[in-house]
Amino acid sequence: MPRDPFLLLIKPSAAILTVLPVFGVFTAFASSTAPGVPPNMPSAPGAVTVAVLPFSATYYGNQKRETTVHVISELSKDQRLALVERADLDKILAEQALDLSRELDAGTAARLGQLSGASVIVTGRIMARTEEGGRYHIEARIIETGTGRVFTTDAEGRSEARARGTWRDLPATCKILSGKITEIIVARAPILIELRPRSRLERIGEIVASAGAQRPVVAISLIDMRDNRTMNNSTAETALGLILQKTGFTIVDAKSVEKPEIEITGDVTTASGPKRGDLSTARAAVNVKVRHLATGKILAFDRETAEAIELGDAVALDGAVEHAMIELAARLVPLLSK
Repeated sequence: MPRDPFLLLIKPSAAILTVLPVFGVFTAFASSTAPGVPPNMPSAPGAVTVAVLPFSATYYGNQKRETTVHVISELSKDQRLALVERADLDKILAEQALDLSRELDAGTAARLGQLSGASVIVTGRIMARTEEGGRYHIEARIIETGTGRVFTTDAEGRSEARARGTWRDLPATCKILSGKITEIIVARAPILIELRPRSRLERIGEIVASAGAQRPVVAISLIDMRDNRTMNNSTAETALGLILQKTGFTIVDAKSVEKPEIEITGDVTTASGPKRGDLSTARAAVNVKVRHLATGKILAFDRETAEAIELGDAVALDGAVEHAMIELAARLVPLLSK
């Protein structure tokens, strides 16, 4: 999957997501076509999109696999939830080289949400409580990809063995746990739907739909302020130019025969941030001035800051710039087209 140049990334809080290391091996158990997991029920309009990652445990190989299968099965029965397909998650993780062999912070959870379209990630762990007479405890974590907030809930059962070394009441315990998970998600549904991850096409579609009737000819010149250099930031100019062209504007530069009616000038400042596991973070600030050339009138001053989390420092810097330009375009398009 080529990196989407308009992928929107959000600024999460410092929540932690724990997942099972051997993610790819788990596919046969957690896919929607695995034994015991029915195909997802049709979701109601406005359903919250949920991605379920494997539950973890220090021991109990059978139990942790079956727990994830049972939770997926129970959640898929509720039409208020729309589950991301297991195969789609595996494909995203493989193509984006996301490392699930250790704890992932909320930034990576947010990125997974953006790539998969999930507003919520569900995962958890199994713990035995031998001091309480052979009981086990399953804790679930519900992570909101749009806010970074983490909610927890749990359920307990008795660790009486049955065939294949798992627990007799595990299905019933997982059903109780899934009901609690659903209650938390549904209670947060209005916020989750509002903050749901949007694809590049959806976001650009919203910007195009916001345009008025006018389409003046536009020139763009945005200077890169890093290292005291005086050169244009091609990433910023390209991102804004592509969106304006998609909306129907003609974009020109100094070599064009056609002359601009509107000039957008400004500067771009970027900085790398701290590492988050295998991912790089970056921040961008963009200032723009919009001038009507025939009259000299300043139509707008605007500023946008954005953050990005990507594989590699350079990619993260570009991602932050692109995110900022999308948000600026959302405000500039209605202004320029009215």
